[in-house]
Amino acid sequence: MALRSKGDTRPYTAAVIGCGRVGSLLARDKLRHQPSTHAGIYAAHPRVRLIAGCDRRASRRAEFACDWGLPAFRVYADHRQMLEEMRPDIVSIATYTDSHAEITIAAARAGASIILCEKPMARTLAEADRMIEVCLAEGAVLGVHHERRWSRIFREARRIISSGEIGEVRTVIGNVLTGAPHPDWHARPEVSGGGPTLHDGTHLFDAIRYLCGEIAAISGRTERKNPDLLVEDTGYAVMRLANGGIVFVECGGRRKYFNFELDIQCSRGRIQIGNAVLRLWTVGPSPRYEGFTEFSERVFPVGWKPDDYFPFIVDELMDAYDSSRPSLSDGHEGRAALDAVLQVYSGKGADLPSLE
Repeated sequence: MALRSKGDTRPYTAAVIGCGRVGSLLARDKLRHQPSTHAGIYAAHPRVRLIAGCDRRASRRAEFACDWGLPAFRVYADHRQMLEEMRPDIVSIATYTDSHAEITIAAARAGASIILCEKPMARTLAEADRMIEVCLAEGAVLGVHHERRWSRIFREARRIISSGEIGEVRTVIGNVLTGAPHPDWHARPEVSGGGPTLHDGTHLFDAIRYLCGEIAAISGRTERKNPDLLVEDTGYAVMRLANGGIVFVECGGRRKYFNFELDIQCSRGRIQIGNAVLRLWTVGPSPRYEGFTEFSERVFPVGWKPDDYFPFIVDELMDAYDSSRPSLSDGHEGRAALDAVLQVYSGKGADLPSLE
C-alpha cells in the first residue's frame, strides 16, 4: 500500500526510472521552455525533492547524477533495488514501452503514492488493465503522460467546446506528422509496441477524446514502405464520435518535419490547436454576401505560456492523491487511447466503411 498519508504536508520525494530523452536529457535543449523532463518537473517544484534516478546504461546514470546534483550511489542500474532502498513517494517511468507495466506494478507495490508513466502506457490492453488494477489495489494514483490534458490552452479549448459556445463538433482533422521510425528500439514492436501511430499518435487520439468526446467507431489502416522495418511508418483512421461527428487522422507520414495539430470544426465555430497553432473562429453575418454567415476570427481567451502545464502536472497529481480521485490523465484515459490505436492496427472498423 502507498506509504504516504493523505494530507501529509511534508515534501514529496521523487525518482525517475529511465534517464534518457524525456526522463532527463531534454533539459539540455536550449530552445525548449523548461522544465521539459520528468526530472525537471520535480527539481523545479517547491513541494518535491528529486532523490534518485535509474537507468540500465552507465553513461546515462552518470549524466543524470551530474545534471541533477545527485550522488552517484543515488542513481541505480536496477529499478527494483532503487524502489526498495529509496521508497519514493512519486515515481516517473520514462523507459521503453515494453517495461511500463512491470515497473508500474513494482512501484505501486513498493508503496509509491503517485506514478507518472510515459505514453503509450502499455503495449496491450491486458498490460494496461493490470497496471490499473494494481495501482487501485495499492492506493497509488496512476497518471499517463499525455501532457496536453494538463495544458492551459487545451483545458480552455475543452471548456469552449463542452460549453456549446461554438456548437456541436461536426468534423475533426487531426495529424501528428513525423519522419520514418528510427531503426532502433522504435522499429522493434516487441519493445515499442508499434510505430508512429502508437508512439506519437497516442497523444492525438487522447487529445481528440479529451476535447471532442468519446470515440464510438474506428476504421483504420497502416502502411510500411520500408520492408526492413517491422513497424508502420504511417497510420490512417476515420472515426465516428459518440455525438455523430466524424474524425480524420494521419500519424507518421514520412515527413521531414514534426507537426501536431487538430482542426475542430463545429456547427457555430472552429478551433485550430496544436504545437504551432492556436486559433478560434465564431460565426456572424458575412461581410461579402447578403444572407450568409461566415467565420469571424476571435482572440483565443487564454495565451500560451512557457509554464503552460508545469508545475500543474505535479499539483494535479498530488491533489488527486490527497482527494482520493482519479487524475485528469489517469490509467483509464491512457487505456482508451491505447485501445483506439490498437483498433487502427487491427484494421477492423465498426459501422464505418473500410479504408482498404
